Amino acid sequence: MSNGNHRRIWIHRSLALLLCAAGVWMLWSRWQRGAHSPSEQSLERAAQIIDAEFRHGDAIAFAPEWLATDRWRFESLWRDHDSSLTKAWVPSALEDRWELADFSRLWLLSAYDESSESYPHLSLAVRDEPLGLNMRLRLFEMPKEQILFAFGQHLDQAKMVRIGPKAGQQIRCRVLGSRQSCGPKWWHDVYVKMQQVAGSRRRCIFVQPHPDGAVVKMTWKDLPAAQRLEGRLGNRLWAVRHPEGSPVHFRVRVGRTLRHEQTLAIDDVRWHRWQINLSPQERTQPVTFEFSAKEVAWRQLCFDARLMGAAKPGPSAAGTPQARQSP
Repeated sequence: MSNGNHRRIWIHRSLALLLCAAGVWMLWSRWQRGAHSPSEQSLERAAQIIDAEFRHGDAIAFAPEWLATDRWRFESLWRDHDSSLTKAWVPSALEDRWELADFSRLWLLSAYDESSESYPHLSLAVRDEPLGLNMRLRLFEMPKEQILFAFGQHLDQAKMVRIGPKAGQQIRCRVLGSRQSCGPKWWHDVYVKMQQVAGSRRRCIFVQPHPDGAVVKMTWKDLPAAQRLEGRLGNRLWAVRHPEGSPVHFRVRVGRTLRHEQTLAIDDVRWHRWQINLSPQERTQPVTFEFSAKEVAWRQLCFDARLMGAAKPGPSAAGTPQARQSP
């Protein structure tokens, strides 16, 4: 047999082995996912438990995230309790405490391999119920905190100006409905909308500094006394796909004091979190956010911020869990 025939036979056998290996992997993957998929019985048991212990202010999360494809099964449960699953389902609840501040408790439907040790910000579960088929339902109490002021819900209260690179160049933005108009183009405006950031859709404040070298400055006054100012910042995914412009400089001032600053590279795809602990003297001071870039082409950002304080009786200034805006 010639060397050419040997080579062809070897190639055919190698391809056959690869196809067999791929088939085995696909079957194993499907079996593995099926083993962690909730059955009708486990979902019904979870619904019965939540229904019996439901409180207004309850949220629900799924881990791994693909389990959320079954969240529609809980729609009627929340509706029967005069609430909304759309508002109570928190996709990013397990990343940090940000999305959980509106809620008093969290129901977590998960696979056994999703342990509470993976989420150090969650307290010990007050209820842990095995559901069968490697599923479990746990109930967590949330920290007693309250959103005192959500900046994205009060854009109309902010004084926003665009300060040019030359002396005397200053244009004040105008409130137009739910947005602040800061120029003739739509991307000059500041507004709240769902945006693609860091691989997920997030409701946040859109801002693009302009023109080159200018500063977009937004200030809120007459704020409630808070213990902490915290926020998140990231490049809009659409902007990351365009390698134009220069890094954006972000600054936070409390009163006249610069308390936080960072630079966002044009290819940065992360969702950055920051936090400022406020001294008693700072707790009623104005808060200012500043954005600038030497070259502003495609430098579209998404950010959010809020003031946090100890929980008090009654609804928070940012709204009760039932009043949260849905995507």
